[in-house]
Order: sequence, then structure tokens, then C-alpha cells
Amino acid sequence: MTLRSPPHAGEKLLSVAAANKLASMVRALMPQAKTFFLSGDRICNPLFESKEEKDKIAAASIIDLREFKDGDLRMWLILEGCSTSTSVSDYSARLAMISQTHPDTPSKLVWLGAKPIGARTVYDVLGLSAIPLPVPTTTAELYERRYLLFSLGDRPEVLNYELDTDKATVFRAEHSRTGAAFRLYSTRDGRIVRLDRDGSVHIFLPSQQREYLSGRYVDDELVVFNDAGFYDGTDEGAR
Repeated sequence: MTLRSPPHAGEKLLSVAAANKLASMVRALMPQAKTFFLSGDRICNPLFESKEEKDKIAAASIIDLREFKDGDLRMWLILEGCSTSTSVSDYSARLAMISQTHPDTPSKLVWLGAKPIGARTVYDVLGLSAIPLPVPTTTAELYERRYLLFSLGDRPEVLNYELDTDKATVFRAEHSRTGAAFRLYSTRDGRIVRLDRDGSVHIFLPSQQREYLSGRYVDDELVVFNDAGFYDGTDEGAR
């Protein structure tokens, strides 16, 4: 995975020149992605004003962009943000994925925020309708060319999107024990593990959307515990 963060502090929109350069880079590595970007120099996607071309990405609105490569697979995870007023509470974001499985196959745009989570959507569950400024750090990983994991700042959710089935699942950690996400892992038996920057650990079963084990990771030692108070850990973890 390569992080290609836009050259701004998060709360500012890209300049026209920087936006065009960013869009050109994506199109050069994935030429068929050109059709997914708005034409012209508009710096705020019309979706936020319910206007035309709302199914495309405005390059100047990109606040985070990550590139994944695995064999012939090329994938871009794009967080696009915009505010329709001067109010911080009106700053919202959209989450999109552009992928191409082989240089000879068409590229595909998926709006991850629109994926259903029960009666709601990823957009609602991840709180993308009102994100704080400056924009929180995002964390994303791709496993087995299939599982895309994503977390936003210190929010307790982990999004798991399966490329093969086009299905999105959101796992939720205990908010009081959640720090800013640092790494996300998918194990071979389907478990999701989230490691926070403060050393907090959250482990999810594929059949449960809330964490079934919590933990702490400090100085190469690990302790995990459940809500009943039972715990286990590495040799010196209990200490």
C-alpha cells in the first residue's frame, strides 16, 4: 500500500494545480479511471449541493488517497470531503474505491459510503456526514486481494469490504477503550484485529459486529480480556 496524501493540512481544499496533478497521476496509472473524475476546475463536488454529475469524484475535494497493488490488481481508496458553508459541522466526506483487476480489464468505481449496513449505510455508520477538522488520519489495509479494511481517526468502527462479494460489514469497538487506529489486520480464520496508537487492541469475530476480546499491547507484551473479566497474555503481560 502506498499513501498518497494530497499536499494540504486536511481542512483546506486543494489548489486547482495540485488537484489536476493528483487526478493526472491516478489517470496515468489507471487510464480508464478518467471517466470517474469531474471535468473542469471545480473544487467542491456538486453532490454536496445536489447538482449534476454527483456520481463522479472532484479531484480538488480529495482529502486522502491510498494506492494498493497486488499482482495485476490496482486499487485506489479515496476520501473526498467538502463543506457547503463556513460551518465546521457542515464538513462531510464520501468514501470511494476505484479498482482494476488487470491492465486489460475495465476499471470500476464503487461508492463504499453507499453500501448498506442493515437499515443504514456506511456513510451513516462511520459518521461521514459530519467529520471533524482537521480531518482525522485514516487507516486502511488490503488482504488476500479481497478484504479491504478501513478506519477513520479514533472512531470505534472498522469497515470490512469484500471485493469478491461487494459486501460491506462494520465492526464496532468499545468506544471508551478506543484510540486512534494505527493498524488493521485480517487473520486467516476471518478475525479482524485493530491496533490503536495508544496500544489498545480490539479483536472481532466474523460473526459478531462488536469486539469479543479487548487488550493492550505495550513493550512487546500483550494482554487480552473479555467483558467477564477473564484475561490471558504473553509471559510478562500480566505484570
